[in-house]
Amino acid sequence: MLGVVAIHLAARVPADSPWQGASQVVDHLGRFGVPLFLAVLGWGAAQPDHRRPVASLGWLGARLWAVLPAYLVWALLYAVLAPWDGDALPGSWQPGAGLGERLWRTAAGYSAEQLWYMPAYLTLLPLVAAVAALPRRVAAGVAGAAVLGMLVLVGQVEAVVAADTTPPPLAGWILRSEGRLPLPWLGFVAAGALLARVPLAAGPRWLQGLRLAVGMAGHALIAQRAPSSPRFDDFWCSLAMPGSLLAFLLWAPVLLAWLAERRPGAWLTTVGRNSLAMYLSHVLFLRLGWAIGAPLGLGPGLAIAALATAAGCAVYLPVHRRLFPQA
Repeated sequence: MLGVVAIHLAARVPADSPWQGASQVVDHLGRFGVPLFLAVLGWGAAQPDHRRPVASLGWLGARLWAVLPAYLVWALLYAVLAPWDGDALPGSWQPGAGLGERLWRTAAGYSAEQLWYMPAYLTLLPLVAAVAALPRRVAAGVAGAAVLGMLVLVGQVEAVVAADTTPPPLAGWILRSEGRLPLPWLGFVAAGALLARVPLAAGPRWLQGLRLAVGMAGHALIAQRAPSSPRFDDFWCSLAMPGSLLAFLLWAPVLLAWLAERRPGAWLTTVGRNSLAMYLSHVLFLRLGWAIGAPLGLGPGLAIAALATAAGCAVYLPVHRRLFPQA
């Protein structure tokens, strides 16, 4: 969740700013966030202690009821506020002409920059339930194939983007959907499910220290990747995206295990448990803070936007629990 917030703060840095290089590194450092959200879905689905079997309409209905109403309310709110939001990112909301197109684009997550992958998430829920109904070994094989397929598919998309050629049908479908369809995200869900029984922070201290150093160094190296596309930052559709998640999973569990019994660990747990509310609402508060701070300069603008995001989310969390108690 904090990585996603960092991405949206970094997006406020203008392309011609001297800070642009640093902002792109911050953006790329945070790009593990969406794959991790989806890996956590697979990780949670693979746990044996669910109140409802994952391969059931009860589990699927509970997940949809926990996420879908809140998502649609916030997507509609952003669409309504968009005409008054002069500081939104350029091109973030182009509602279309007719009412039907406006409603479709709102439901598809076009009304705010953080909502884009939610249609993929919602589509993945029934796929997870369907795979969970298979025998365990078959489900594990499907998950393994999904991970390998994701790597092959993303590698193909990256090669097409770098060559700046007309993409073949599948790669073109992924690019045109802008990540709103389940491919290639299914591979991240599958990776999370396969890791469900793996103790990510286990091992002797020297091994944990090595993982921490290698993971952090790899993450920093991946974050400095220059876009290979002449038209856009293609990090999300390149092998850098699964690479950033792998690097994060090397270092973060070690650090979080150390923080678990300390105050920062409790604070991070609170952020994680309220991540849906923060994910949906944080861009609204960030935009308000940016509108106030940007006239003072880039540095004050980013600082005020960050403070407004933290304060706004803290105020909204109890409201969210009352409005959407099932979440």
